[in-house]
Amino acid sequence: MTQEQFNQMMTEYERTKNPVPDNTPADWEAPAVQWARDNGLLAGDGSGNLMLHSNMTRAQFLVMLKKYHEKKSEIR
Repeated sequence: MTQEQFNQMMTEYERTKNPVPDNTPADWEAPAVQWARDNGLLAGDGSGNLMLHSNMTRAQFLVMLKKYHEKKSEIR
């Protein structure tokens, strides 16, 4: 194992042990993320992590779609 490989391994270990919330949208998606949050469609995982750059599961997709359908008359 090289020092480079060891450093990478330890960085990954620490990152997964103390994950940083995935809450910073890219510039192009920031307005859409804010809109979804303002309208109650995007809530995250309960600990404040929006998981913006994680793959969405089918269940997460359906929950967001259901929330949209239920609130579509209130959405701004």
